Amino acid sequence: MNPDISVGGEYDLSKYIPGAKVTPTPGHIAGSISLVIENEVAFVGDTLFNVIPGTVFPPFANNVPELLGSWEKLIAAGCRTFYPGHGKSINLQKLKDSYKKKEKQK
Repeated sequence: MNPDISVGGEYDLSKYIPGAKVTPTPGHIAGSISLVIENEVAFVGDTLFNVIPGTVFPPFANNVPELLGSWEKLIAAGCRTFYPGHGKSINLQKLKDSYKKKEKQK
């Protein structure tokens, strides 16, 4: 299946939504993206899950190193709240804690 639009890097949406950008966040599946708004909130789809206690790791990841790289990018953006495709919102500290756990498992 071919995408309707391909995003090769960050894509500025501030013309439509002030302070918004789309950023690639692959790892769960190829082509995953997140919507970051004013580096405060991010809508992350399946890059993060909040259904398994103690972690935000999705039930599967096609490429774990890529996924952790996407998490690094989201942490660096400084967002305080992340809205996953599944489960309740996630705060920055929970993402950082899950990232540290996964890094130790490598």
